Amino acid sequence: MAKAEHIVPGFDDPTCGIAVAAKQLIARGVGEDGEVWVHSMWTPLVMRASFKALLKGKKLVRMPHGCTDPTKLRHHWHKKRWVAPIERWLFRHADRIIATCADEVDWIKAFEPKVNRVEIVRLAHKSDRKDPCSAPIVCSGYEQSSKLKLLYVGRLHPLKGVEYLLQAIPTDCKLVIIGKDEGEGRKLRQITARRGLDVEFRGVVCEAEKEAAYKWCDVLVLPTLSENFGLVIAEALERGKRVITTDGAPAWGDGNTYGGRLIYLKGYRDGTAEERVGLLRNAIEELKCQLC
Repeated sequence: MAKAEHIVPGFDDPTCGIAVAAKQLIARGVGEDGEVWVHSMWTPLVMRASFKALLKGKKLVRMPHGCTDPTKLRHHWHKKRWVAPIERWLFRHADRIIATCADEVDWIKAFEPKVNRVEIVRLAHKSDRKDPCSAPIVCSGYEQSSKLKLLYVGRLHPLKGVEYLLQAIPTDCKLVIIGKDEGEGRKLRQITARRGLDVEFRGVVCEAEKEAAYKWCDVLVLPTLSENFGLVIAEALERGKRVITTDGAPAWGDGNTYGGRLIYLKGYRDGTAEERVGLLRNAIEELKCQLC
């Protein structure tokens, strides 16, 4: 087990990618004795924990989890610009910064060129469980259907691209949305009602229900504009599910299709809203023809 201390916002939320990733690293024993790993950026908790580690003479390790992605930096920059100098100072005084892919290394160095070290720690792509979806479904609302069953797991946030997914899916598909509402819920429900879609908003769920949702679905869709890794992609693939994601999750753009189960949409991140919707619609229709 890791002897390092890990500071993790949202630790008890199984739908929070940062928390799930941090728990995975803790379980793997990542970190050295005397280190304090501070996950994420921008919040008072994160900055306070970083200063506290430095004042105690601990080795500070920062893991921003994609927060230095230029797309994320532009989002609400009018707020972030007030604390950006503090975060840059903390980055410079950290013993090392942890990225999860090569693109994130570039983002970190662009945000603060004078960091001491940037290292890549890869998150696991496969589970040790032989058949993680073999258990019976114990949560209501995940009955089988003749429709193509789509699943989204993640925050309801503008950078996650859920609005494009709702504009893209055919009306004869079923979509379950799992995750914390961070200001997009009302807008997404309005799109759902306007299009007459079969969509369930399940909110934050327990680990058992998340597992039931993975077992239920045919396809996980992560229509993201900004992702450092995309742990839900790994979770879906290790359960034998098909995945549609975008070049907003660059860690998955290495050309590996995982036996044809991963569709990676290039040109999505920098495309127009109409182009994003079109790319998602075509990918869903393609899988619909294959599976139904």
